[in-house]
Amino acid sequence: MKTLVCLILFFPVFSSLLFAQWDLNYKYAGGFDIEFIDIATPSPDTTFVLANDNFWGSGYCFYTFDGGTTWDESQISLYDTLTDIDFPTNNVGYATSIEGALYKGVVGGSGITWQYIQVELLLTP
Repeated sequence: MKTLVCLILFFPVFSSLLFAQWDLNYKYAGGFDIEFIDIATPSPDTTFVLANDNFWGSGYCFYTFDGGTTWDESQISLYDTLTDIDFPTNNVGYATSIEGALYKGVVGGSGITWQYIQVELLLTP
């Protein structure tokens, strides 16, 4: 009986501690089926998260420069399914897609600007 009373009294306290570990710092206004694919962390305060919006078919990069206190987004592609992201420095990064596209991201004053990079495969006989 003592055990049951203790569980009833302490369960609400412990369950709130277990399930209160994350705060919603950003609300994505796009589609309904976001799939997080990859993450790049070039420094302790800077993180880039690659995501696909499976509802609209677009690829995004969610990023923070203050250790996760605030987040923002940058659209990379309208139609490609993104697969990998890498930021070798805090200012320049690359994303690839399953369709073979390569994108270069440059961090500037207003966020990240993404540019498609044409890749030519050289086939030898």
